[in-house]
Amino acid sequence: MVKGAVMNLSNEDIEFIKNLSNEMKTQDTRGTAQPYALVIRNKNRQIRDFENCDNKGVYWNELEYESFEEFLDSFKEYYNEDMPEGEDSKEVMFFEEWDITDIDDLRAYEYKLDIEFDIQVSTFAYEDVMTADSSHGRYEGNFFLTEKACRKHIQANRHHFNKPDTYGIHLTRNPEMERLYEIIHKLADTFKE
Repeated sequence: MVKGAVMNLSNEDIEFIKNLSNEMKTQDTRGTAQPYALVIRNKNRQIRDFENCDNKGVYWNELEYESFEEFLDSFKEYYNEDMPEGEDSKEVMFFEEWDITDIDDLRAYEYKLDIEFDIQVSTFAYEDVMTADSSHGRYEGNFFLTEKACRKHIQANRHHFNKPDTYGIHLTRNPEMERLYEIIHKLADTFKE
């Protein structure tokens, strides 16, 4: 009966099992034993206490800047666009006059920029944390048998991810998965003969 069930597999099914087994055996296991699977981690930004965090950014003009220099370059380009060569706008001169040289300095003048120039600038502290795939704010619980399948999923769903990476996990003490992996490899070996 088992041989009859195997005989019901199409050539496409057999090729799939052979390729899957080969991919599982030859891919980088990242030092993890079988049964091995991959999950997707997503970069999530978490806001932290400004005084006790090293990572600081600036939100201005509907964009986030991770460094003061990057923000200031964009700010100067925006406000000096119509200025004669070598001259700075009053908005840009504000930074030099008040000796604003980093994000900590800028934080002290957010209110003044808003009052004097109607410029809304917000400083923030953050930490980027890699978490298991939580597209749309929920955990999807997806895992993959091969790196190739995982990468294809990321590519097809890239609009849901923020700087994703893959993470290998050992399916520890999971006898069903151990057995399934053994069967996949046995079937693939059977079809090679």
